[in-house]
Amino acid sequence: MPCFDNPRGEELLLREYVAYRMFERLSPNSVRARLVKVVFRDRHVEQDKVPVYCLLVEHEEQVAVRLKGRIESLFEVPNDSLYMDQAALTAMFEFMIGNTDWGIAEGRNLYMLKPKGDDKILLIPYDFDFSGLVSAPYATPRTDTGLKKVQDRRLIAGGIPKENLQKACEIIQAAHDDLVFLCNSPYLPKNTAKSLERYVEEYFEIMKEKSIEQLRPKGDLR
Repeated sequence: MPCFDNPRGEELLLREYVAYRMFERLSPNSVRARLVKVVFRDRHVEQDKVPVYCLLVEHEEQVAVRLKGRIESLFEVPNDSLYMDQAALTAMFEFMIGNTDWGIAEGRNLYMLKPKGDDKILLIPYDFDFSGLVSAPYATPRTDTGLKKVQDRRLIAGGIPKENLQKACEIIQAAHDDLVFLCNSPYLPKNTAKSLERYVEEYFEIMKEKSIEQLRPKGDLR
């Protein structure tokens, strides 16, 4: 449900919904999310409130069944245990939406899914409300990034090889029009849509000007 009982709370929820749909567009190995409109009834006065958007997010057990695997609780996962293309796509997507509230080492806001009959791990990100794309008033950047505000970006890619990150960039670039379309979905207020589009287009401008190596901070975080 919206975190605030006002239009701002609903806007934040819609922004996060866009983030979920963006990653779903980029990878089938994603958490599905869908919007519903809900009417809450105040039983004290027997009066219906104005309908609001709420977000249905796929439960981890549903994710595991749909993707034919199991979700593990793992920490300090070595890079050679990861599906590297998916890890790189996760890292570049989080960079695109300006999210530092995640991490492979601590398994933060990631499902670690092992497909059936396989020992390698698929990273599946979720929970994007601390991202710059959402820009929630309570959100702060991860303290060890040195960022001042969540709208700033920091690439968190650990030991993910450059070639995998480059491939992820190409996947995102190929999806440019679809990602912008999601920013301009009809359920979004015009001002919100334009704000989302500007933020996403900033990512594409950055990628025109800088290489992966230029984006990697020294002592890259995992």
